[in-house]
Amino acid sequence: GVCDGLRRSASLKLTSLPLRSNASSLPFAQQEIATVVEKLEEDAMPDVHQGDSLSWGDSLFLYLEREGQPLNIASVSEFEGVISLKECTEWIESRLPLIPHFRQHVVPPPFNIGLPTWEFDPKFDIRNHIREVKLRRGTESAFKAAAAKVLSATMNRDWPLWDLTLLHGLDLHRTGIVI
Repeated sequence: GVCDGLRRSASLKLTSLPLRSNASSLPFAQQEIATVVEKLEEDAMPDVHQGDSLSWGDSLFLYLEREGQPLNIASVSEFEGVISLKECTEWIESRLPLIPHFRQHVVPPPFNIGLPTWEFDPKFDIRNHIREVKLRRGTESAFKAAAAKVLSATMNRDWPLWDLTLLHGLDLHRTGIVI
């Protein structure tokens, strides 16, 4: 199924990554992560323009998608410890300038002929994209069922096309994330 390829990550907590710091002052693994984040920030795509067209492949996904037949591309992960909604939202929000398309929504061409374009969403609200679900049972099967339910929904095309769901209540004090 969709969730059979669960990736288990060892002790990575979003808030353990500094927003900006000197990488040499951190433990070795965090130094590597901080160095990668700094490089990403340097290489961020600031030249994304209003009205850039989607690729033919991305457009095909949009045109083929139907209610009850989502064509989502996703990641399902488990993390040790609890990641709060507030911490996660603040961390994601601090990284939004690195990925301009996360603040843009897709605008179809007239009569759906041609390629849709990316347009900045003047009503962007991160609360439409990050949510949390508390599992009644924290078992592996409950985790997979919740992830499958999240991934079976078709995204609202009036908003930027991304979504992050925190799954709380997993056994062994873990947090699941579906992106």
